[in-house]
This record gives sequence, structure tokens and C-alpha cells, in this order.
Amino acid sequence: MVGKHGLMPKSRRVFGNEWAQSPDNGRGTYTIPAGQHQRAVVISGFEWSYDAAPTDGRIRIVCNGQEVVNFDVTSSGAGFQDYDPPIRFEGGQAVSLIIDPAGAGVIGKIRPKAHWVE
Repeated sequence: MVGKHGLMPKSRRVFGNEWAQSPDNGRGTYTIPAGQHQRAVVISGFEWSYDAAPTDGRIRIVCNGQEVVNFDVTSSGAGFQDYDPPIRFEGGQAVSLIIDPAGAGVIGKIRPKAHWVE
């Protein structure tokens, strides 16, 4: 994992072990809290899953009220997006990974692969 100043120490990496799950046809949000003292949140990527074929599946990343990532998901199952180099967001701002509603009976999950502040 490479950060602003080279290899990121293992002690500062946080791996997304918990999923944000949407209710049936609802929105799921995984929020990474803002870094203290204007430190920036950094993510290396994210993973998602829909348990059935979505009719309007969408993944978004929002920082400071601005959409940074927005793309459609058109099939069921797991997916992922890696960033190399990792994405560094504006200092002192929370970052939300959002999996949008995907139709009746469809449940989605999302989580970051790894994140830290620098």
C-alpha cells in the first residue's frame, strides 16, 4: 500500500472487515470519518455485492457533498474497484461509499478494501 510519503505502515491501514448492507430495495452507506486536524482520508478501492440482478444498481463515493465516483452495476454477485495509486480525498472531510437501491427484493453490500488518513 503506497501513501503520500511511500509505503503506508501496516499500523495505519484499516481494512474494511464490515460491510454496509442495504435493506430490501434501500440504500447502504459505509462512512469513513473525517481525518482529524485536516488530515485526508485515503482509500485503495472498494468491494460490493448484489444478491440478485439489480434493475438500477449504482455505486457512488461522496466527499464533502460532491460525488467523486458514480457508476452503474448491471449484474448480481460480487465486484470490486482498485485504485493505484489510492484516492486521496480532501482533508478534514468524511467519505461515504454508497450502494443505491437496486429494485424490489435486491440487497446490496459495500465496503472499502483498505483506508487510512494522512
